[in-house]
Amino acid sequence: AAGMKYEKGFAKKEKKSIFSRANLPRIPSHAPCQVGVTGLALALAAGGFLAMTVLQNHIESLNANYEGDLKNTYLPCARKPLPVCDAATQAVCRAECCPEGYMCVRDPTVGMYCQDVYNVLLKTLANFASALAKLLAFSGVLGVGTDAYLTELDESVCFNPEGALIVDEARQMYFLGAMALFFSSMFSFCLVPISALHGGRLQDK
Repeated sequence: AAGMKYEKGFAKKEKKSIFSRANLPRIPSHAPCQVGVTGLALALAAGGFLAMTVLQNHIESLNANYEGDLKNTYLPCARKPLPVCDAATQAVCRAECCPEGYMCVRDPTVGMYCQDVYNVLLKTLANFASALAKLLAFSGVLGVGTDAYLTELDESVCFNPEGALIVDEARQMYFLGAMALFFSSMFSFCLVPISALHGGRLQDK
């Protein structure tokens, strides 16, 4: 026993990575995965092609009524006059220049075009709402006592010359702003019947 030789420690086993190919689950065949991915690619390609086809049809339907006779119910808010009216040579709008549901408008920048009657109503309501909003702002400026506050600051003379100058400028800005709101609201009220009667055009038919 004394002649026996012992090696120091135990024999070390070779380490194997858990991500080695031997530890990965074995798939009986790659065919199902390949077929599934191929089918998914084909389905997505077909879906994309179908979506682009529908998109093209929608764009063509939306563009169909910009000129000529009405071809569907997708009506734009503005369009070209009918062929019986040449916008390049005619300066007067006539009833036959636009299809049903449109009114002829002569604009100094874009020339003659047809505008949706519903759009005329929206413009009229927009002018009325604008007038009310400006009048409300004007009433609010008066109602909170801004004028009395600025007048008190001016009469109390509690600022140095630079501050007094700012107080005076503030009173002027208050007066100009209030007057601008008031007259702007009045002008918007004036535009309400004009928009209803002429649809925003600058010239009569």
